[in-house]
Amino acid sequence: MDRRGRRDSSRWVTGRGAALVVESMLDGGTDDPICLATPLDGAYGIDGVAVSVPVVLSETGVDRIVEWDLADDERAALEAAARAVREAT
Repeated sequence: MDRRGRRDSSRWVTGRGAALVVESMLDGGTDDPICLATPLDGAYGIDGVAVSVPVVLSETGVDRIVEWDLADDERAALEAAARAVREAT
């Protein structure tokens, strides 16, 4: 079987991920955090961009952002992602 390229596989993952988020919201939300690109307003020290962070969903959307303790390299990677998103917009 041929492997899917980045362009093809990301389309499938994104569609399935969106369906799971909607299904979770229709079921009343999540008890455990899921990773979801979410606009940040101070969480993790980041403002004004959306990056993937752990969130708990309610039936109306993001109920709360879960701020985990990050290792220094993880925090640096998250901050780099936020800078990249900011620069791309």
